[in-house]
Amino acid sequence: MIAMIVNPPAGLPEDARAVARMTLTSLGTQLERALARGGDRLDPYTRAHLTDARERIAQALDAPMIQK
Repeated sequence: MIAMIVNPPAGLPEDARAVARMTLTSLGTQLERALARGGDRLDPYTRAHLTDARERIAQALDAPMIQK
């Protein structure tokens, strides 16, 4: 989905890109909530994975879009 947002393949319908953006926005919010709720109960590997996914999504949503 990140590739669909940042560097979409030629011919990708704009609707697909919009749905990917919406889905990633929702997932980013869910990850933020999971990290806040988890606190110290999350093991380091889970916290690292959730944090990394959240950051990648945020960067993708903030990245300039490449139009083909």
